[in-house]
Amino acid sequence: MNLTFAYSPCPNDSFAFYALEQGLVSCQNFQITTKRLALHQLNQTQMDMMKVSAVQSFAISQDYQILQAGASFGLGCGPVVVLKKHAPPKINSVAIAGQRTTSHLLWKLWNLNPAVHQVFMPFHQILSAVSSQQVDAGVVVHESRFCLEQYGLAACQDLGKIWHEKFQLPLPLGVLVIKKSLGQKTIQDVEKMLRDSIVYAQSHRLEATRHAMLHAQEKAPRAIEQHIDLYVNDMSLNISEQGHQALQLLKKQFFEKQFFEKTS
Repeated sequence: MNLTFAYSPCPNDSFAFYALEQGLVSCQNFQITTKRLALHQLNQTQMDMMKVSAVQSFAISQDYQILQAGASFGLGCGPVVVLKKHAPPKINSVAIAGQRTTSHLLWKLWNLNPAVHQVFMPFHQILSAVSSQQVDAGVVVHESRFCLEQYGLAACQDLGKIWHEKFQLPLPLGVLVIKKSLGQKTIQDVEKMLRDSIVYAQSHRLEATRHAMLHAQEKAPRAIEQHIDLYVNDMSLNISEQGHQALQLLKKQFFEKQFFEKTS
């Protein structure tokens, strides 16, 4: 069976799916075609399998289901709000990496000033936009969060930490979804393949990290390693009961904020 699989160039995804992409683990009876896409492109594509924002998964739940493997959860951390160092704390505009994202939903939940202008742009442009004062603030969650100093920026708030303090739950950031029409047997086989890929990467960390560096936006080795440490965790192998509780809570917030018309 031929399967198409899209995911981001972020270090955690490149690390987790390295073995699958390179044919280092059994792909069962599947022929996998992989493609890396930016987050805003992933949230607009319709491949067999996709790594999308948890928020986007709710909007497409009629046709796609969340896989148990391959997710990215923040454990006491998540998107950070960044400002230019020594800039006035007043925020009139904020850059966010896409509308259909957990970062955007959290910003809407915790920001009580509706007058703040939201500017949506690819995640790799956010730090430069804040540094050049095109916008007052940015919300970042990718490896760029570990490179603030070189842009003259500082983090003022971790939205994932606020989520954890309020709900005592992990924060769903990205999830793997698969077409329901493929059937449960295929879905179970795919989940095993994904787990095998993640376990391989964890057992061959150096080579998988080097591979991740090839595709990352930021090339600082320590930033890549920190990003992988944050978002490739036990929840990547199997979403726990707490993880599912967090997904349901985020879904409730999604519909209460009326991000999109309910689809299921």
